[in-house]
Amino acid sequence: ARAQRVTPVAATPPGMVVALAATPDPVEPGERVWFTLTYANRTAATVANWKVTATVPEYATVESNQDSGALCNGGTLGCPAGGVLSWTASSLAAGESRSLTYVARVASGASAPPEGVLLRSTATVSSALPGEAAASAQVAVDPSPSIALGVVEDADPVVAGAMLTYTLVLGNSGAVQSAAGV
Repeated sequence: ARAQRVTPVAATPPGMVVALAATPDPVEPGERVWFTLTYANRTAATVANWKVTATVPEYATVESNQDSGALCNGGTLGCPAGGVLSWTASSLAAGESRSLTYVARVASGASAPPEGVLLRSTATVSSALPGEAAASAQVAVDPSPSIALGVVEDADPVVAGAMLTYTLVLGNSGAVQSAAGV
C-alpha cells in the first residue's frame, strides 16, 4: 500500500488576480523588507468593492502605513508583527491593476529572529466577484556578520629602498557581532 498526501489548493476566482513579492532576500535583523502587492481585474467589466489585506510577518513591524494608505486596527501609526494591513478600492475597470507597497522592519538585538527563519506575508483580495484570491511572499533571515578586511599603505608612490608600512583594517558592516568580537 502506498501512502498518499493530498494538499488542498484554493482556486483563484476567475477574473481576480493577486501577486505579492518581497525584497531583499535574504534580509538581516534591523533591515527593511519591501512588500509589493499587485491585484487586478481580469474581467471584461468594471468590478466594485475591492478589499485587500496583508499580514505583517512575525519578527517584523510596519513602522508607518500612512504612505501606503493602509489601516491596521483602524489606525495608520504602524502595525505590529501578526497585524493585518487593509486597503479598499471602490472599483477597478476591466483589465485594470493596482499595486501597493508596504515596508516592514525586521526586529534586531534581543528580539531578532533566529538565523534561517522565513518571514512570510500573505495577501488576500476580495471584490464583488465571488470568492477570494491569495498570495504569499517570504524572505529568509541571514544574521551573519559581514566582515571586511582592507589594506592601507602609508605612501604611494614609494621610492625604491624606502620604508613602506601597511595597516590592516578589519570591520563588520553586518547587523550581528562576529564570534571574534568585531
